[in-house]
Amino acid sequence: MFKYILIAFLISINLALGLENDEYRAGYIEGQNDAIGESMWFYSGLFTGPLGLAASFILSPAKPENVYPYYSDEYQNGYYDGYKYEAEIKNTHFASTGFLIFFLTIVIFENQL
Repeated sequence: MFKYILIAFLISINLALGLENDEYRAGYIEGQNDAIGESMWFYSGLFTGPLGLAASFILSPAKPENVYPYYSDEYQNGYYDGYKYEAEIKNTHFASTGFLIFFLTIVIFENQL
């Protein structure tokens, strides 16, 4: 009898933890889909060159405000983690593009002088 109670208890714990992980994953994916890069990173790469590019790797993006306040904490944590991960990538792409234009401008005008 004790064995069946223990099995039922372990299954219920497993189901509860599985739902939280699914909520986290759903929030993570939604956060990645909603993430947008900040165009100021393009200008930081363009005007400051390698410093702007390095800053895009170091500084983390701002969190969106009041997004899905009625969802669970697991969902919100997943959303913010997914948003941060994807926004960091997009910010780095913006800064890399700005740095590339900065670099090409220097190379082109260097040869003309």
